[in-house]
Amino acid sequence: MKKKVLVIGLGLSGRSSCKYLLSKGCEVVGVDGNLDRIFDLEEIKELEHLGAYIFSDKEPIDVTSFDEIVVSPGIPTTHKMLEKARSSQVPVIGEAELAFRSLGNRRALAITGTNGKTTVTLMVEHILNRSGYKARALGNVGAALTDNMHRLDPGEIVVAELSSYQLETLTSKVFHSAVILNITPDHLERYGNMDAYAEAKFKIQSCLKEGASFYIFSPIAKSYGHLLSEHFLTFGDDISSNLWTDGIAVKEWDKTEFFMPASIGSLPRHDHMNILAAWALCRSIGVSSADFIEGVMSFKKPAHRLEFIREIDGVQYFDDSKGTNIDAVIQAVSSMNRPVILLAGGVDKGASYSIWTQYFKDKVKELFVFGQSAEKIRKELGVFFKVTSVGSLSEAVALASASASFGDVVLLSPGCSSFDMFRDYAHRGEEFQKCVNLLEPRSGKNEP
Repeated sequence: MKKKVLVIGLGLSGRSSCKYLLSKGCEVVGVDGNLDRIFDLEEIKELEHLGAYIFSDKEPIDVTSFDEIVVSPGIPTTHKMLEKARSSQVPVIGEAELAFRSLGNRRALAITGTNGKTTVTLMVEHILNRSGYKARALGNVGAALTDNMHRLDPGEIVVAELSSYQLETLTSKVFHSAVILNITPDHLERYGNMDAYAEAKFKIQSCLKEGASFYIFSPIAKSYGHLLSEHFLTFGDDISSNLWTDGIAVKEWDKTEFFMPASIGSLPRHDHMNILAAWALCRSIGVSSADFIEGVMSFKKPAHRLEFIREIDGVQYFDDSKGTNIDAVIQAVSSMNRPVILLAGGVDKGASYSIWTQYFKDKVKELFVFGQSAEKIRKELGVFFKVTSVGSLSEAVALASASASFGDVVLLSPGCSSFDMFRDYAHRGEEFQKCVNLLEPRSGKNEP
């Protein structure tokens, strides 16, 4: 008798789950709350052709008739079908759990945190491949786990970027090593408070294999020690951390592991922390410090993460569209050594923007804000800074360019989700870059 599985949410991971389950001979029903919007997608038609039954989640579907439910990461835990499943004791798992059940004897590394996940995931993938290992970045980085597990070579290493949403439903003990990079306000509209958000991140501990190494950023270990299990190590920029750096050397306690090349040592603090986290994971696989340094030096940071676009009339333009929460903006602004004109806004995530005032002082000259959160940002920061609400990103770029002086930085670091005006953060960054590249030098001659 076929296993009957309900998949809730038919985005990227949900569609991938359906296809994976169908390949395993399961009877699959997929539901989505926005079926009208996605029904004509080729991927949905393909699922139906393969044998899946597709419905709106508003249809009267009996969840108790299913052997298992696979929930997509973006589906809220309060969804009526999930509440019914829990009360009826129908097993509920996520796409990540579904995928990792077929990991076999391959090694998997896990990265979570609020900021820097994708950068560290891609950095580790790059360094491992350059060092003679075979590795593949999967998960929240954009490549669905269930869509790739069957494509992995026997000895290939999975480098998994995992969001709090994915960790909520992950239980298998599969990770050879893992890191928590940081925990700062984000997704509070889902979790309600920071402790609940942190608890979701800390679920990564229960998915470690016996003897696995688990590193956590030192300040987070201090703030959320009540959520930690007994076996963990810390990384940071203070000598009390197990693994630490002063920007000159990387040390384990008082033993020097390697010296930072000058070009790395001059990078901002958050880059040093990302490199430390990557080293913690790579050394657990057996990468030498020499190979690691070569890998870091040849790694190119992914797009829309403090990406320099161009300089016009002595004004530099940076795209940090991936900065979708409060702390990411603080990091972006703090890393600039010029006066900043900040472009921010989008879908509000529930946190206050008032914390920005202490970090923006003497750094940010002016803000242009847009999207659903514009008025909230203006109210909270308008007393301290010049804040102008605009109707579009293109208007923000035009006004920022007109206001900027020689030596300034125009920085897109929204601090919010993009879905009110764009498909995703990448689309927002691409539109920003288009706007910047259409700007003409006022002087008629661009500055070098």
